[in-house]
Amino acid sequence: MQEIPQYETPEIGAYEYEDDAELPSTVDSLGSALQDRFQEYKLQREDIEDDWLEDLRAFNGEYSNDVQKALQENPNRSRVFVGLTRTKVMSAYSRLVDLMFQPNDNFWTITPTPVPTLDLEKEMAIKKKATQEIVQIANGDMVVANQLMPELTERMDELKDEVRAEINESAERSAEKMTEVIEDYMVEQNVEGEVKSLLLEMCLFGSGVMKGAVMHIKRQERWGQTENGWTHMTEETPCPHSEFVSIFDFYPDPYATSIKDCQGVFQRHTLTRQQLRDLHRDNPRFSQDVIETLISTYETGNHTLLEHEIERRRLAGIDTDPESGRFEVLEYWGVIDGDMLEQAGVQMENPTMEHYAQVWVCEGRVLMARLNPYNSVQQIPYQAVPFERVPHRFWGVGIARMMRDSQETLNAAVRMYIDNSALASTPQVEVNLDLLTEGEDPTDLAPWKTWLRSGGDPSQPLLRFYQPNAVGQGLATLIDMMRRFADEETSLPSYTHGQQSQGLNKTAAGMSMLFSAANTVLKSVVKNIDDFLTSPLLTSYYNFIMQFGYDDSVKGDMQVYARGSSALIAKEIRSQRLMQFLQMTTNQVDMNLVDRRELLSQIAGSLDLEADKVLIDEQQLEQQQLAGLQEALLQQQQANGGMGPQAPQLGAEPAMGGNGSIPPELLGGGAGPAGTDGAVSGPESAGPM
Repeated sequence: MQEIPQYETPEIGAYEYEDDAELPSTVDSLGSALQDRFQEYKLQREDIEDDWLEDLRAFNGEYSNDVQKALQENPNRSRVFVGLTRTKVMSAYSRLVDLMFQPNDNFWTITPTPVPTLDLEKEMAIKKKATQEIVQIANGDMVVANQLMPELTERMDELKDEVRAEINESAERSAEKMTEVIEDYMVEQNVEGEVKSLLLEMCLFGSGVMKGAVMHIKRQERWGQTENGWTHMTEETPCPHSEFVSIFDFYPDPYATSIKDCQGVFQRHTLTRQQLRDLHRDNPRFSQDVIETLISTYETGNHTLLEHEIERRRLAGIDTDPESGRFEVLEYWGVIDGDMLEQAGVQMENPTMEHYAQVWVCEGRVLMARLNPYNSVQQIPYQAVPFERVPHRFWGVGIARMMRDSQETLNAAVRMYIDNSALASTPQVEVNLDLLTEGEDPTDLAPWKTWLRSGGDPSQPLLRFYQPNAVGQGLATLIDMMRRFADEETSLPSYTHGQQSQGLNKTAAGMSMLFSAANTVLKSVVKNIDDFLTSPLLTSYYNFIMQFGYDDSVKGDMQVYARGSSALIAKEIRSQRLMQFLQMTTNQVDMNLVDRRELLSQIAGSLDLEADKVLIDEQQLEQQQLAGLQEALLQQQQANGGMGPQAPQLGAEPAMGGNGSIPPELLGGGAGPAGTDGAVSGPESAGPM
């Protein structure tokens, strides 16, 4: 684990309230204004919440409320639900996870900028050094020196090139250190798990949200030896932190189409009493008096389950008791009027302008307010990632929404298929009760049953049987059609998750072409992840370290490069070309010109296999070749009646006769060791065994 560098944190006094005595009266105006703004944001998001709940029901295999009501009115009808939505969502999720989190490879990298930046100090040093050299050449004669101005300009350009070369080399080292530091943070905070949670919501609902990187105080408990003996210690270290945020707890500006357009966003927290108190422990800027007042005022908490919370908990099989004993706390990041912040006790240079700030509110009371501490490089520390973008809309579209019509039609067709099969399995019976003897039960049907008739017209039958028509063939065609529609709508063909069909090209080359075509749309999804998650998230880590980091050796002019989409394209092309080259060189002429082990190692790497584990090493290869040679010699001895060359022992030079080579027929016509032409040379030859 990398050593965690220390960070400079903004002075707490810069964001403290000016007068604690005026706290209750001054902060409520800001708190009530933000509480009203949150209600507006929440109201504008209700329609999209209904869509998310429909997607979640489809993922869990439940019908919508309207369909459930209709099925309850007809209890004899089938209620089967075909879980195709879950299959498609998990297929896309698995493929994205497999692509982004490859073994021993990152989906991002940090590199220096192409052109190094020369600061003013270095510019002046270069000019001074070049001037001194020209004056020295002119032996101090300024007239001659002025005549050498072209040479001065040329020398300055040469010095700039030398300085840039040094800066590039230093930037490469700094970029490697920066990559190691960020990777260490991400491993410690389990960012991989947070990104996987985001990807699942993105595939299902159409959008995923990540917060970060923001300041986090890391506490590490340990025992240390002091003058009084061993003492339990708590070490606190500031570090960048990022976390997954459920879209149900994220409320962006309803008039924005992207994070950059947002005037502000809210994150809704549901905290226990202890978690609410821990806010002040983790950050002294939180008002302990306000927190204790809220806890004493709301003994059972102020949290009330929202409609989407009740439905989500019901689908998850969790208790939906409206009284959770928790507190609803709002975290706001965005633009606030300077005068309102100033009334809340936040100090600033220009209170007449709007400022980006962070404010925590509970029940209209401000728990903490401060200016955005991350300068202007990260005005709102959230990343919203769409699965598929929709023009003029903040939220994306997920797989469940894409295939909703196909899923509903498929379910209806399957229900009709089952109902029709049950109906057509047995005949319908018509009973003439006027002809039935008293005591006979018309519902009691059994083989060899005798019906007692009480007279009546002999031409009128006691029972009539009707066979309903079976229309399963037409319904089966409709079901298959809906499956194909779902494949087209989601761009996730059934063969990508194991479904076999007639006419499918099952050869290796054919399947490779099919999977390559299926990845065409997936590439756009990966590009969205690169643009909306990887680049801004890693840039926020980079900016955090540049702003608060003490270690100057990791700092520099760098840029984040997201490799997700390029890795997918390069991996496909590389794998295909390696397989083509392997097939081209599989012949007796070309095999001796190719290092087969290195080629197979490259192919194994392109298939995400560890070459060292699947391929034997050089020593084992030589032993196997020598063992094969021994076996061939022994067979030759037996064929000659025991009269022949002695079989060489392992580790010894084989005995050779004649011209020092083994006849090709003893080697089975195959190639010899790598780098030979099929013959094994004698001790005097330079050819390897």
